[in-house]
Amino acid sequence: MIIVFTGVDGSGKTTQAKRLRDALCERGIDARYEHLTGPNLTVTRKIKDRVGEAFLDREDKAQLSDDGRGERSGSRSKTLQAIGLFFLYRGTWQSWYNIMANRDADVVILDRYLYDDLVRVNWKYRYNADWLAKLKHLVPEPDLVFLLDAQPEIAWERESGGRTTVAQHKRKRACVEAICRRVLSDSITVQIDTGGQSIDDVHTQILSEILS
Repeated sequence: MIIVFTGVDGSGKTTQAKRLRDALCERGIDARYEHLTGPNLTVTRKIKDRVGEAFLDREDKAQLSDDGRGERSGSRSKTLQAIGLFFLYRGTWQSWYNIMANRDADVVILDRYLYDDLVRVNWKYRYNADWLAKLKHLVPEPDLVFLLDAQPEIAWERESGGRTTVAQHKRKRACVEAICRRVLSDSITVQIDTGGQSIDDVHTQILSEILS
């Protein structure tokens, strides 16, 4: 069984994914947790470790000005578009790797999936949402998707660390909605607003969905 946690930054994906793994393991179920940007993809880890913070700062400056246009023109725009292709490759490869590396498990819990990199390149690199949605067929469809949400002010307070503004968080949430509306089937998706609930309450809701 493949379970995916996706949604806006600050909605509690990592917390809830790990808590679900622990709860299932306590019940004797072989449940394994993987993060999309985890340690499995060596090249991604090396890039992140060596230049991660500096790259993110420059990426944000170039892509995420509050007017939504960023500091882009000419060759810089083409370069950043090319970087967007890297994230699409990363999301596809890592999604497959995380599944295949745990193919003997009862449950594979994926903290983010290709969907999250589709959101990233729609948000930061302005790739067309309809075109991106076609890429969902490059990876297996999960058995269950938990789409976690929170109001931008709440999610920003939890997650941003000063890197983004509330306005930018709102734009990313709009991108999450645009992508997920196109790629997620209602039959496998459980949407949960975590903003007004405790961590325990959200966990209880998620666990009940699984055990039912």
